[in-house]
Amino acid sequence: MLNLYGLLLSNTVAPWISTLFPILRIAFVIILILCSLSIIVLVLIQDETAMGGTNAISGASESFYSQNKSNTREGRLKRLTIILASTILVITILYFLSFIIYAG
Repeated sequence: MLNLYGLLLSNTVAPWISTLFPILRIAFVIILILCSLSIIVLVLIQDETAMGGTNAISGASESFYSQNKSNTREGRLKRLTIILASTILVITILYFLSFIIYAG
């Protein structure tokens, strides 16, 4: 019978884990830095919207421009900002999970 209890409590780690996880952490940090710098530049490039969300409160009718806003430059920048923010969230979670799995 296998000694599962001893296997679970042993401090030995597979060799591929001890070589792969430090490389993954470095890759995660590089990706986080690149995404963070990119999101800073994208936010600075975006135009300010004076009305913001007040059209929803005031009940202003939607124009052709506001209905097709995702096809404009501002729409693409906003979509890219959301994608980069989501990427930062996922990579940060994966980075800290790598410390939980392997703390070496």
